[in-house]
Amino acid sequence: MAKMLKKKNINFYAAFYRKAPLEKSTLKKRLLIGVPLTIGFVLLLACAVIYGQILYQNYKISEIADYLNQDDVASVYQEAAAIASDREAFENEVDYFTAVSEDLDSYPVFSSEDLTRIYGAVSGGSSIQGVSYNVESGVLTISAEAPKYDYAAQTAAALRGLGLFSDVQYVGYESGTSGVYYFEAYCVVKGGEEE
Repeated sequence: MAKMLKKKNINFYAAFYRKAPLEKSTLKKRLLIGVPLTIGFVLLLACAVIYGQILYQNYKISEIADYLNQDDVASVYQEAAAIASDREAFENEVDYFTAVSEDLDSYPVFSSEDLTRIYGAVSGGSSIQGVSYNVESGVLTISAEAPKYDYAAQTAAALRGLGLFSDVQYVGYESGTSGVYYFEAYCVVKGGEEE
């Protein structure tokens, strides 16, 4: 019986780890299945990452909303909103007063001596009832009253003689019930807008 068995030199360990060459049809089958599976896995992984980000953002939003809905935080927020509103109102007032200051800076500057001379020119028989200045036109308007009708012309002439105005005109007089005459003198200030 020993003669019947022939000895062969076979290493079963090496044969176990040796791979047989793949057939072309098997390779094509693996590629047709493997490539779409890989692409599908990558897309599934990308969707999972995006979904995770959405869940995380929603969690953060709900956390912030819970924080803001706390009573002490809401009262602090309302205090801050009131302070912001007060600050805005204050800024509006500052802007208003800045504009008024700029307007006042554009008014003519009369020295106390000039004002005394204007008052003296008007009070030569008349009394000043009001004074206004129009920045756009550069006209100083003096409202006055006098006991006689001819004081209006005399006042206008006296104001012309001061040299402070490039032109002085007056609107006629109107008699009041008490025998007093009212008039207005329009004085174009030197350096005013109408020059």
